[in-house]
Amino acid sequence: MHASETDLALYAGGDLGLWARFRLRRHLRACAQCSARHSELVEARAALLDLAGELPASLDWEALSAEMRANIHLGLAAGECVATAQERSAELTGWRPAAVLAGAALVVAVAWYANHTQPVTPTNLVQVQPAPKTGGVLLETSSSGLEWKEEGHTLTLKHPKDQDVAFTATLDSVRARYVDRDSGQVTINHVYAQ
Repeated sequence: MHASETDLALYAGGDLGLWARFRLRRHLRACAQCSARHSELVEARAALLDLAGELPASLDWEALSAEMRANIHLGLAAGECVATAQERSAELTGWRPAAVLAGAALVVAVAWYANHTQPVTPTNLVQVQPAPKTGGVLLETSSSGLEWKEEGHTLTLKHPKDQDVAFTATLDSVRARYVDRDSGQVTINHVYAQ
């Protein structure tokens, strides 16, 4: 395998790093083709330095060289940023994000199914029955639910008979609270009289 043109040019100019310079020197001793190309680059560099005498004396080669090196380093750093962004976009399109998304979708689907496939219980069935004639509104609790009685009619909010229900009553409202054994959800029925 031959040395790259860039490495040969850097070696000819004395700008190659220590370890790379050592490896290239060993390669040049064994490879006639690379050694010939290196000799051409050394001659071209010498010709260029001869031409440098014709350039204006005010030209600061050191400052120009430092600026060129800074631009090269900036370009290399920008290239690494672009490569890093491309690697990240490749990470987001692999099978792992798809597997995580599929797992999350499965959890959501199971949770939805578990909360929406419970058997329907007569928790909040409304019944209207004739009630005895009384004046005004009467709110009552009974073993079957909360009752609103007004003008001969009764409105009943039923709860399951096998549930432990906590009743609360005030002058203008009644309330029933219980935890549904099938779903684990708390149900609160609150009836107000106005």
